[in-house]
Amino acid sequence: MTELLQAKEQVKVHPEIAYHQLLSLTIKLGVLLLTNGAEIYRVEESMQRILNAYGIATTDVFAIPNLIIISMETPEQATVTKTKRVYARATNYDIVCEVNDYVRHICAEKPSLADIDKRIKEIRNRPVYGFPMQLFAAAMVGFAFTLFFGGSFLDAVIGMTAVLLAKALCIQMERFHANSFFVTVVASFIHTTVVTGCSLFIPGLQLGKIITGTLMILVPGVAFTTAIRDVIARDLLAGMVAGIECLLVGCAIAIGSTVGYWVVSEGWKWLT
Repeated sequence: MTELLQAKEQVKVHPEIAYHQLLSLTIKLGVLLLTNGAEIYRVEESMQRILNAYGIATTDVFAIPNLIIISMETPEQATVTKTKRVYARATNYDIVCEVNDYVRHICAEKPSLADIDKRIKEIRNRPVYGFPMQLFAAAMVGFAFTLFFGGSFLDAVIGMTAVLLAKALCIQMERFHANSFFVTVVASFIHTTVVTGCSLFIPGLQLGKIITGTLMILVPGVAFTTAIRDVIARDLLAGMVAGIECLLVGCAIAIGSTVGYWVVSEGWKWLT
């Protein structure tokens, strides 16, 4: 914070800057950080430093997990304010690192606004893992966690199968922008249904360990850690919002797994 205050005092007005465009590009970088799992303090400080680098000494930035408000006062004492609503978030630290490095480059080199816009598009369009790789990674996570919680090799194979089926469906749901709470309910329902159904026909399966291992892929551990870091950094509102979202994910997991187990158990009783 001390370094930021010193930077504000030492800034020099950058000539021929289109302040509305500068503010738009700054908020785009902030959104990239926010939507990919960056902490709130990192989002706010990054935007402040960009504006300071171009001679804007008076800035106000407010960010929570689903909203950014940024305001600045130009050297002509005109106030410019922009607001950006954030609807979807994920965890992609590759993009966070890229944006963080580029913010440092902006502060050091002060590139043209056209160059910043071009670089933002490049970062936004960075390649991501394809559908087969996502399925493979999810299956391996389910397999590994089942073993971690004490399951046998057969238990791990069953858990891997359940996660694979749920992930294949949830990826398709996310492409249609399905509600994340509903996606989590569906995923946990499939996990529990598949595992419980297999336990009816395959004796010796450790049902509790398999279900626990498969549901671990849905637990928002990174998001919860980020929420705690926001609280520690005194971004209390942002931390509370993120924490409540994690709590809702936990509720979705509980609802889906409970309903899945009940459906299979009651269905089997009715059939037999």
